[in-house]
Amino acid sequence: MIKSREWLDLQTLVHNKQEFGKLNPLLQKQIFDFFRHSHNLNQKREKIENLKIKISKERVLIKRLSKSITKEFNYITNEMSLGRQSIYITPEFTGKSYRIDIDWKGKRKKLTIGKTLNDVKKLLEKHNPKIKINITQDDFKEVIKKYFRSYIEEKITSITREKFEMLSKIKIDKHTLEIIFLDKKDELDKKVDKPTKKKSSVFYGSISGVGGGQVSTSNISFLKTSNPFKRPTTVEDVPKKFQIKGVDKMIKISKKKK
Repeated sequence: MIKSREWLDLQTLVHNKQEFGKLNPLLQKQIFDFFRHSHNLNQKREKIENLKIKISKERVLIKRLSKSITKEFNYITNEMSLGRQSIYITPEFTGKSYRIDIDWKGKRKKLTIGKTLNDVKKLLEKHNPKIKINITQDDFKEVIKKYFRSYIEEKITSITREKFEMLSKIKIDKHTLEIIFLDKKDELDKKVDKPTKKKSSVFYGSISGVGGGQVSTSNISFLKTSNPFKRPTTVEDVPKKFQIKGVDKMIKISKKKK
């Protein structure tokens, strides 16, 4: 570690040749060395500061180039499957279920394979009937990779990579324990088979014709007519279950008087 030192103003002494010549030769040599080394030190410091500026600029360029190289590397390896397997599977436990992260050339999907280790064991034995499989919480990742990788690769590669990316979901059929693919639904398809709500035909109005007066039907609802906006003009237009007892007789008496 370089210690800080006070600056020695020796220039006046060195320029005064008479006074400087009176000093002993060793001291004169040390003074000259002091000036020379101080000058070199300042030059090195300036060089370092300039290099720091250049390095900071180059680091920005290095970061950009590194990102570009990574992007190009991934694209080339994904398209040509160079230097890596075409399909990676990563078993994991989420706390609620066991699932597999499937990575096919950079495109990823999740596959839930069971809620318990017993479910996983049944699945693996289904696809490896000649082998009795033991699986624990400590080794389930290695066991799944060993006994389930080939089946996953066979199923995944049976479809195109573009279709794999467009899948809505990959799941295990509860009955056959086979992998099934679910396609994404279009916005129009999502509306198909949905029950539509029937328009309410609630009618609030009055029935006229009884002695010039009106019979209120404000409490009558769901009066179904051919035109829900057309008021019923007679009692016959009102369904029987909503007709008020005695109103029809009053209408007939009113007609006879006329």
